[in-house]
Amino acid sequence: MDDQSRDFWILALSGGGYRGLFTSTVLAEMERLAGCPIAKKFDLIAGTSVGSILAAALAKEVPAERLPALFLAHGREIFNGTWKHLPLLRRLNLGFFGARYGSSGLEQLLLRDDLLGDSCFNDVQHRLMIPSINLSKGAAQFFKTQHISEYKFDGGIRLVDAVMASAAAPTFFPVHRFNNSRYADGGLVANSPSFIALHEACHKLNWPIDRIHVVSIGTMNKTVTADPRSSLDMGLVTSGGWSFWNQGWRQRLFEVTVAAQEALSEAMLGHVLTKDRVLRIDAELSDDQSKCVGLDWVTAQANEVLRGQGREAAKRFLTGPIFDRWMKHTAAPATFFNQA
Repeated sequence: MDDQSRDFWILALSGGGYRGLFTSTVLAEMERLAGCPIAKKFDLIAGTSVGSILAAALAKEVPAERLPALFLAHGREIFNGTWKHLPLLRRLNLGFFGARYGSSGLEQLLLRDDLLGDSCFNDVQHRLMIPSINLSKGAAQFFKTQHISEYKFDGGIRLVDAVMASAAAPTFFPVHRFNNSRYADGGLVANSPSFIALHEACHKLNWPIDRIHVVSIGTMNKTVTADPRSSLDMGLVTSGGWSFWNQGWRQRLFEVTVAAQEALSEAMLGHVLTKDRVLRIDAELSDDQSKCVGLDWVTAQANEVLRGQGREAAKRFLTGPIFDRWMKHTAAPATFFNQA
């Protein structure tokens, strides 16, 4: 039986494509300071899209110091478009006739034995939840470890399938299909999974809200706004003239959706939990930095910004009273009701 008099710590990892390099850099610093697998210090781990990749790896106790290499060494494998060696031409693929990138590179990378392999939710020893959109039933779906008795169906699901479902960003990657259902990016419903993780702790695990703390790590999402010079008559590609992909709705619609959802989730979290129980770790892209950082921009300049800002965020946020309390916390072993 879980001891609900204990503090309960949630780790929430946002989506953001290649900007997950920022998140992974922060996580590596957290684990270095903690001196143990980071999952041992959280009672629930939630991650969306690229955050789901990191969350699943942490729940499996993959060392956090290895996570930045997923981006630095394998970014080109993940974003493996037809014109992967010609960045300018790659941007011409607007997703009209198919996804910009294939999913095989990411899936094969995650299936490595030193990453997720064939592990299922039943195989992890830490509470984990991953949001996605189930297109076959037209609703959100949250893949979870079986940490309460009513959860009976996700135990045999491979972590790779849940992650691929959560990371299937519209127009960027194909819809992911498994178990006769189709799934799209969890960022469409919970790009920041902080509030749904809080709901899970309060209403499913029945943890007292005054014992819950949240560490939420973003991906340097930049607020997407409308150019006041653009036409109100925005099409899929153009905005009142042939301004091509930058001003049309094709890519910006997805980015607006996930950025707005993340802002809403974090705002609601702040309404429910006091400031001394929420640690939000993120950074803002400057105008100059935003010119070389994007959801799918795998470049040396992007690496410099994301890794550099990740280290600076670690220096800024991994200190102070909230972080000190987290450092002293050790998650109690969770109770699971594992079934296939």
